[in-house]
Amino acid sequence: MKKRFLSILLTLCMVLSLVPMTVFAEANDGVKIISEENNGDTPVCICETACAAESMNADCPVCGAEGAVAESCGKYGVEESQEEQKVEQKEEQKAEKPQEEKPQEEKKEEQKEEGAAGEKKSGNAATLQAAEGEEALRPVVSAEHMHCICGGDTVAGDHTSHSNVTFTPWNGTDDITYTNGEAYVYLTNDATINTNLDVNGNTLYLCLNGKTYASNGKNKITVRNGRLVLCDCDPDSSGMIQGANTDVWGGGCIYIYNSTLDIFGGKLTGGNVIRENGGGGAIALDDSECVLNLYGGEISGNNGYKQGGAILLNNKDGKSGKVNLYGGTIRNNSAESGGAIYVRGAGTVTLSGANIEKNSADRGGAIYMNQSGKVELTGGTINENKANIDGGAVYIKDGTVTLSGATVSKNEAKWGAAVYVNDGGSAVLSGGAISENKASEQGGAAFLRNGGNITLSGTEVTGNKAYKGGAIYANQGGMIELSGSTVKDNQADWDGGGIYLTENTTVNFNSGTVTGNRARWGGGFYLFGGGTLNLSGGNLTGNIAENTTDDGRISAGGGVYSDNGNITLSGTAVTGNKADWGGGFHITSGTKLTIAGGGISANQASLGCGAYLDSAGTIIAAGSTVEDTIYNEGRIEPNAENTAETDFRGEVANSGTISGGTFSNTVTNKSTIENGTFNGKVICAGSAADGNASGPLSGGTIKGGTYAQPIEMKAGTVYTDEKLAVVDGSHLLTYMLDGAVYLRQVLDDTVWPTQKTAPKKTDAYFEGWYYADGTRLAYRNAIFEDGTVTARYNSSYDGTEEHPVPISSVEELYLFWENVNQYGEIGLCAKLINDIVLNEGTFDADGNYSDGTAVEWTPIGTYEAPYTGTFNGAGHTIRGLYTNSSDDYQGLFAKLENATVKALTVTGYIEGYDYVGAIAGEAIGTTSISSCRSECTIKGDDNIGGIVGESYDSVVIRDCYNAGEIRGDGDISGIVGDANDNTIIENCHNTGAITSDDDDIGGIAGVIYDNVIVRNCSNTGTVSGDDDIGGIVGDINDSGVVERCYNTGEVSGDDDIGGIAGETPEAGGIQDCYNLGKVTGNSHTGGVAGHHRGEMESCYNMGTVSATGGESKYGAIAGYVYGDDYDDEHYGGKIKNCYYLNGTAEKGIGANDNTSESEVVAPTAYDAADFANGTVLNLLIANRTGDENPWDTEGCKPLTDAAEDTTELPVLAWQKLAARHHGGEATCKDKAVCSGCGKEYGSLNMQNHIHLQHVPAKAATKNAEGNIEYWYCDGCGKYYSDEAATKEITKDATIIAKLTEKPADTKPTDTKSSGTKTSHSKSTASSPKTNGKSPETGDTNVISLWLALLLLSGGVAFGAVIGSRKKYNK
Repeated sequence: MKKRFLSILLTLCMVLSLVPMTVFAEANDGVKIISEENNGDTPVCICETACAAESMNADCPVCGAEGAVAESCGKYGVEESQEEQKVEQKEEQKAEKPQEEKPQEEKKEEQKEEGAAGEKKSGNAATLQAAEGEEALRPVVSAEHMHCICGGDTVAGDHTSHSNVTFTPWNGTDDITYTNGEAYVYLTNDATINTNLDVNGNTLYLCLNGKTYASNGKNKITVRNGRLVLCDCDPDSSGMIQGANTDVWGGGCIYIYNSTLDIFGGKLTGGNVIRENGGGGAIALDDSECVLNLYGGEISGNNGYKQGGAILLNNKDGKSGKVNLYGGTIRNNSAESGGAIYVRGAGTVTLSGANIEKNSADRGGAIYMNQSGKVELTGGTINENKANIDGGAVYIKDGTVTLSGATVSKNEAKWGAAVYVNDGGSAVLSGGAISENKASEQGGAAFLRNGGNITLSGTEVTGNKAYKGGAIYANQGGMIELSGSTVKDNQADWDGGGIYLTENTTVNFNSGTVTGNRARWGGGFYLFGGGTLNLSGGNLTGNIAENTTDDGRISAGGGVYSDNGNITLSGTAVTGNKADWGGGFHITSGTKLTIAGGGISANQASLGCGAYLDSAGTIIAAGSTVEDTIYNEGRIEPNAENTAETDFRGEVANSGTISGGTFSNTVTNKSTIENGTFNGKVICAGSAADGNASGPLSGGTIKGGTYAQPIEMKAGTVYTDEKLAVVDGSHLLTYMLDGAVYLRQVLDDTVWPTQKTAPKKTDAYFEGWYYADGTRLAYRNAIFEDGTVTARYNSSYDGTEEHPVPISSVEELYLFWENVNQYGEIGLCAKLINDIVLNEGTFDADGNYSDGTAVEWTPIGTYEAPYTGTFNGAGHTIRGLYTNSSDDYQGLFAKLENATVKALTVTGYIEGYDYVGAIAGEAIGTTSISSCRSECTIKGDDNIGGIVGESYDSVVIRDCYNAGEIRGDGDISGIVGDANDNTIIENCHNTGAITSDDDDIGGIAGVIYDNVIVRNCSNTGTVSGDDDIGGIVGDINDSGVVERCYNTGEVSGDDDIGGIAGETPEAGGIQDCYNLGKVTGNSHTGGVAGHHRGEMESCYNMGTVSATGGESKYGAIAGYVYGDDYDDEHYGGKIKNCYYLNGTAEKGIGANDNTSESEVVAPTAYDAADFANGTVLNLLIANRTGDENPWDTEGCKPLTDAAEDTTELPVLAWQKLAARHHGGEATCKDKAVCSGCGKEYGSLNMQNHIHLQHVPAKAATKNAEGNIEYWYCDGCGKYYSDEAATKEITKDATIIAKLTEKPADTKPTDTKSSGTKTSHSKSTASSPKTNGKSPETGDTNVISLWLALLLLSGGVAFGAVIGSRKKYNK
């Protein structure tokens, strides 16, 4: 019985095991949630045929349930084609064959295949499998699907907080059943998201099971007020969510609102955000405090449009969401900001184990943190991300990034390849590594801007590269703290191999190491524009400044290069750094290096192993020691309290100023020592100032200090009574002032005395230094023996406008230059007495000199200290003026301010960069330049003029003439390149060729602005350039006016080309002008104006006009007339009373956009006879507006005064031949020379003496005549008894006869000092020129006369004797 019972029981178990498990779901517009209130079995459909909506099977537990629909039936949707049925039948037959038990792994694989096969049943809500029989299908009961929520088995790994759970099958479209707000499902097949999968208020555990869950392009997964846990149990991790790419605001794959998303596996890909303000190509965590925990899986290939290629964390109202990256990979995502992650608001991103790689954005290649969020990097990697602009890895704006363990490497950006910190953000780097990142511009590892801060206390910053700031670039008030980190082996192509500071940024180097970094300038640090570097600890060692190109530039600042920065060395060891100049430090442009501690040793350089200071650098010697050599062109000073001094133990080469410090080694001085303690040898070795083999003495000055040894003098100047050891071959020259030694100079045969200016005296001008015999110390001659010279003053002139300094020689011109430039007499007035020849030879168009090496001129005055006096050329010429410089402000004067220059001609060759002119580079204020002429070839870049490069304010340029060639780029002309602010240019003329390939080129002015007036001017030279080219003015702007001018020169260019002006403004314009020159352009080309916006009246053109751009682009009067109507206003160029010669162009106006006929009166064409017979002239006069008629009313005049010129045409009144002569200045010897034609005119001016020389009174003696005090002019040869030269006397009236008897109690005057040498120099001062006559009448030698009279009287006596004898013999 028991056996039978057991048999029956076993048979029942076998039957029950064959009953299938049924899985069902409902497909509708949304995923329908079915709740279960008990733990009973799931109902199974028992229908044999499919139910219809009107006839549901009431006996079926599924179809007969309340609310059931046809789609719930297990037989729904199985209608297939005949061929598909046959294939399924074959597969079913095979499945019915007996099979052996398979391993667990094979069973799992079969379950996957069964799930995939179910996807073929389009529209079926359940996973289906063929049942027994050919037609019948029945639901499949799933095999057990059990694993940890992370997708792995608890047996396989550490799952101490997890446990295995059973996941139920899900086909991706069925409703999901939640039990107590939770559901565990696995995807049985690839599926399409046709409607949003909305997890609302529940927790869904979704295993992708190696399947693809793909959006239909629009729909996705949304989680609101719940939680989604995503995993993939597939061994190949092939499960993925394919994101939406149409009409997506944010979260192409998953949208999270006030929820948590945990990702353990699977891939999120293909999301594409397209809405303007959206983001998060894969995931959007929107509002409230959302949390994303990434433990594994991959987020790749998504696009977040504006923000967050993979993830957008959108925090609002001060709430703080979180992104925790424990593992997994985020790669190949993109967005405009935050290629991987974008955080908006106060969110937090924590990276402790994930990999973020190969993402891209404009800003923040991996992460973009906006506002006050945090990025915490404790592990994992951020590699190979790229930002087109800022922050290759991380961009922080007003937030914080902390790095304590992660690796940030191989990222790229334009600025800040690893980290970009902006707007008060901060980076705290205490561990991990930042390596091998590359910025195409600045900040290989990090870039700080607008107050961003970085603290490095343990991070390794190595192997990063940039154009500037190989490791870090900081500007605009940022702060860098170095306390224990290593900044190593970074490289900049240009400046700052380690760290680059600018614009008030500060670095505090407290500890750690900066080593092995490389750049052209500043291997370790580079400071620019106010940066501050505090070196209080650590090691700055082994950095290198090197030039890896072949451009020949010097490398500088192996340890530190500073341009206008501030450096304090108080504890750092600066050792083993290397550069061409300044192995340890290169100090320039206002930088101060305070040495109070630390040390400088074992650095290498060709100049200044320890430090190189240029002319604007300063060392504050406040303590410590410097073992290395120093090269100084700046200043070495004591500290303000003078409480401690730096001990310089290496050699010092001084070409600057030393005013403090202790020097224990040799100091070679080529400049100035004011103070200091010198325990070693001091060698004073001045040199030629111009760097040639010979020249004026430069430097080598001793003004003070304490010396342990006599000063070894080769060449130099000494103001103290220190003992000197004059080197053999050098000579001692002593300068005396008021009976005492003023200074001593030691000179060798290669240098000249510097002719130091003596102290200024009231109402007297310092004339120079004189030997006792009256010979003046020559400016440009070396001396060859010891001597003594004494200061001489002249009270006849004091440099005021009433008593200007007379200049009659090169020496006197250089003396004037020294008074202005070296001693600040910027208002000193002068007057030329003779022509001055600076260079005897001539220059060709390229500056090549015909006679050896030309002496180069340094302009009078500077940009900072412009000349303000009156310089009267008196009709004379300065010949051979030569400059060949790359500096700005070149000419006779660098800059004029409220000055006067008149009656002067300059010849030579002048080349500079910007602001170049024969008279001055720039003129400002109320400066007046009149009757000046240039015959110089002038070359430069911008603002180049034959007379002045640029003018500002109320400058007046009148009666000036240019005959030299002018070449440059922009804003160039024959008179002034760039005229501004009420400048007046009047009666000026150009005949020189003006050549450029740039814009704003004119015969008289290149460009004029702001009420500038150009009046009564002419151009006959060729003018060529690119755009805005005019015979008189290239470009008229801002109410500028050109009136009563004419052009005969050829004008050519590209666009906006005119015979008078290339372009005219809306306010201002051209009046009473004419053009005879040929005008050629491409477009907007006109005989008077090319591009006309302003007013044009009473003008004519007789020059041919052509343009390659077509007929509509050129006209005989204007190429193009502007016109427009906007804001209820009408704008347009105006033309009235203008005429042109028939045949010069097809029409008067090329193109006209001003439709107002009252404003644009079409110009009229006339034949040549009408221009010659007065017809056009009468029209010009009759139809013009204004009271004053500028045209010549006497009829048509010849164009020039050449006898063979018979051309007749209307001319301006100022052109009358009698009125054409202008400028120049008549003297007592010569008539004035016209600045226009170069001919003499007028009469002599007996009130303007060329060189009035004062002859002091001299008493007569028994042996020599004396003379009264008088003045003699070597120009006209006349004598005067008064200084003003108003009382003429005869030569005889100056003589006092010899004494017949020796006056009682009177001794002869001895004019020579006994024992004084009288021959000291290669050249001596000459006596006043007298045209062969001596004005020194009181000291005539009578020996020859006495002998002649003796012979004559002897002859007479002899003849008388002979005669008397003959008579007697008779």
